[in-house]
Amino acid sequence: MSIPLSYPIHTVHITNILVVLAVLVSSAGVAIHLGALVAGLSWLVFFNAPASVVDSYKAGTWFAPVSCVVIAALMATCGYYAASVLGWVRRPPLQRLGLATMAAICMIRALLLPILAVSNPELRNTFEIVAAAVWGLAGIGFMAAFVLARARREQSGILPSLDAA
Repeated sequence: MSIPLSYPIHTVHITNILVVLAVLVSSAGVAIHLGALVAGLSWLVFFNAPASVVDSYKAGTWFAPVSCVVIAALMATCGYYAASVLGWVRRPPLQRLGLATMAAICMIRALLLPILAVSNPELRNTFEIVAAAVWGLAGIGFMAAFVLARARREQSGILPSLDAA
């Protein structure tokens, strides 16, 4: 894996660590959501699943398993996009747009918690605070992946360098 020449070595190293963090958070999210299908009601309750999902699980309807699989698939997609910047997997379509969108969603999720917690006291708990912080860090990792993807595309000559102006 080559290092962009316009970035100091310590910056690239930190950026890679942040991208790996985004991959790990996404992977953990996949494991939790798919694990909830196997582990059952106790996991759904522990991980603060919405009441509609818990009720669906109790009733044996399709909503709970489909919700878990869809969310796991979205998180897997996030992890794939971040891993592609590290060269672990093939580059997906619209890589930088996807990473920017993922970063924005994660950051908005993290930053909205304090605002929503003012009027929703049920959001003032350790789980929600930790989840917001973890996804905020993942958002920073996706931003780092976006920056690293741009730098690598510039280095390969696909994009014009921002330094050329």
